[in-house]
Amino acid sequence: MGVEFRESGVRQSGSILQRRMEPAPDVLCFAVGERSVLFSERLQQLFELNDSAAAIWRALAAGDSAQAVEDSLVRSGIARRHAQDFVTEAIRGWVIAGLLTPRGLVSASHDVPGARLSLRIGAFECRLDIHAGASDPLAGIIHSLFAQFITIPDVRAPVVAVMAEAGQYFLLFEDAVIGMFPADRIIPEIKALLTDRLAKSTDGSSFIVHAALLAQDNRGILLSGPPGAGKTTLSVALAAEGWGYAADDVVRVSPRHGFEGVSFSPASKSGAWTLLHDYVPRLSSLPVHIRRDGQKVRYLPIEGWIRPKIERLGWGVLLARREGAVATLEPIEPLSFLGELLQGAFSARHYLQGDALRALVDRLSGISCRRLIYSDLAGAVRLLRETVHA
Repeated sequence: MGVEFRESGVRQSGSILQRRMEPAPDVLCFAVGERSVLFSERLQQLFELNDSAAAIWRALAAGDSAQAVEDSLVRSGIARRHAQDFVTEAIRGWVIAGLLTPRGLVSASHDVPGARLSLRIGAFECRLDIHAGASDPLAGIIHSLFAQFITIPDVRAPVVAVMAEAGQYFLLFEDAVIGMFPADRIIPEIKALLTDRLAKSTDGSSFIVHAALLAQDNRGILLSGPPGAGKTTLSVALAAEGWGYAADDVVRVSPRHGFEGVSFSPASKSGAWTLLHDYVPRLSSLPVHIRRDGQKVRYLPIEGWIRPKIERLGWGVLLARREGAVATLEPIEPLSFLGELLQGAFSARHYLQGDALRALVDRLSGISCRRLIYSDLAGAVRLLRETVHA
């Protein structure tokens, strides 16, 4: 049986919700006609408030405690039980969304943390401060999953802070509160934040593609395909068999460096755990985490895997899973492979410079482009092994 965090609910976060709160610095409250709304600059989103929610927000913003707000609702004629539920649910929802924060949280994040990591992920550098007790396993989990990015500290690097509070975790970036998360959701949120900042660190001359990058004999194989095509599962199986692992989902493309894998620890979805058991038996003992999309995943530390130096790209493979299909590799035009890569491309400026696209095209020229049609993981692994060694 694997380790599975128990999701924290209102009761476990009650001590947090009873603290005095303050609006996040980027949140504005104003009236539109007869309705009140909140606007978050960070999220670029409006939140409509009903009359009760608006009254609760204004009281909290003025410095009232949750208990004082609850008492005020009771005096207005609302039953104590209902008033308590209204206040608790409103505060919890705003705190989770990062609209409201416990007073003093940001200043406390400037204290010396229990653990600190300096990370370089592609072109993005940051300092990750973990404020948690000695008995909290979070620091150890983070270190095991992000150790491959540890670099020399840079005092100018932006700060990502994780603050443990009564079984919950607050995530901050440069003093902006991203939100509050239970133990089983904080790791996916950290990875999502780091991936987002990496993508935003690109410019028109470089961009990100959703693909996996592995290698044999210093020759790279780029795996592309839509979500659910099996990029991560196939990457893990190949890495477990001794292939060099560079990335399972995020690859940076630039004129100077070509394809650079961003070697995040693979996030294996629950549907693949049984398939991967023979390749990675320890997978079943790893903690279960829940992503924003509700998917349960296990993150596999890449310690011990081969980290390749890819001298050139040898193959581009489009993945196509078809029920009952025997593993087959069929030739495709490089343009088809290029089109698939560009569908999932991202640049911070939302456009690609000609030099960046030329770099991609140049590195795809001369490689063998194939479509891998398969249903059985073992068959796909065997066919790729035979192909690259042919």
